[in-house]
Amino acid sequence: MIKSIEPFWFIVKDDERREFSVVGPITDDSGWTERVARAQDAGRRVRCETGHQRRTRDQVIDSVTKSLGLKYVDQVDLGWPDDLP
Repeated sequence: MIKSIEPFWFIVKDDERREFSVVGPITDDSGWTERVARAQDAGRRVRCETGHQRRTRDQVIDSVTKSLGLKYVDQVDLGWPDDLP
């Protein structure tokens, strides 16, 4: 029996621009992690992490804003707008 993956939030942080975005809830982050890795390979200071869906989007945004001082944006520009997962 295959266990289903619970949805989660995917957080993309841009340390150069001091901003972040929250994607989801999603169950597969492979496309997003690939985009972040390509941006890193191109020299960008971006990173990503996941968060449990038991928190609301607003709670995730509030937490990242307060703890890291980053500005929330709808979508962090990773440089490849046409290949969203």
